[in-house]
Amino acid sequence: MEVDEAVRQRRSIRAFKDKPVSRELIEEILTLAVRAPSWGNTQPWEIVVVGGPTVRELTDEFVALGDRGVKASPDFAMPWEWSGRYMDRYRGVGKEIFRILGIPRDDKEARTRHWANNMKGFGAPNLIYIALDQSINTVYSVFDAGLLAAHICLPAVSRGLGTCLLAALTIYPDAIRRHLNLSQDKKIVLGMALGYPAEEAEINRMRTSRAPLDELVKWVGME
Repeated sequence: MEVDEAVRQRRSIRAFKDKPVSRELIEEILTLAVRAPSWGNTQPWEIVVVGGPTVRELTDEFVALGDRGVKASPDFAMPWEWSGRYMDRYRGVGKEIFRILGIPRDDKEARTRHWANNMKGFGAPNLIYIALDQSINTVYSVFDAGLLAAHICLPAVSRGLGTCLLAALTIYPDAIRRHLNLSQDKKIVLGMALGYPAEEAEINRMRTSRAPLDELVKWVGME
């Protein structure tokens, strides 16, 4: 698959087949992904690939913590406040997801189940976590971690896999560090669900809109 086609085909997968991805295939993807650019070639990311029973043990604990009302405490604060067109885009995704899933606005039980599904990585057989060392305190390294994530998504698509970048997989970092045997000085930037898409699931046919270039791009000194 050409790069252009991988970019067009990439989307957030929210239903996965119960089929693990082989270590060899993930290694192939990550060998390409770590070619991502980074500030001064610092390559600040640390990658943890999770599979087998650990996926379920970790995500089950996430759901249990959520059920007990334990407050989320991600290592990197989530941006809850948006304004204007940014909030419109943000809300639009949620509305479309709930429409496809047939979840009414006032159905709190169904919305709770959906949130639990988020914390389970939508049933993905594999997870990928990106972490930074505590000694790194620059926003540029977080940006670099995002570049790495994008460089994982595209080779995954070209190999018939799907991904979903999930802040929900980061909200209980102490549980992550314990299950993945990470020291306290490793800060969790991002969690990613990885697996084979359940193509029959209607939610996986969802495509988010993109603003036109005229709204996003300013041309200076260009004819």
